[in-house]
Amino acid sequence: MDSHGQNAQQVVWAVVGTDIGPLLLAATRDGLVNVVFHATDPVRDKALDRLASRLGGEPVEA
Repeated sequence: MDSHGQNAQQVVWAVVGTDIGPLLLAATRDGLVNVVFHATDPVRDKALDRLASRLGGEPVEA
């Protein structure tokens, strides 16, 4: 359970190279929960922190 008494969802993420630059894709068992464009290391880290806060679990790299 997270700090709000709710079950945390496992979030799995990956950065995928594309023609428009790196994309961070994150999903739970229910589906896609986040897409981040220009996913450089600092952008990726900030996005993962927000996901952990929002969904209550530490994101896991695929």
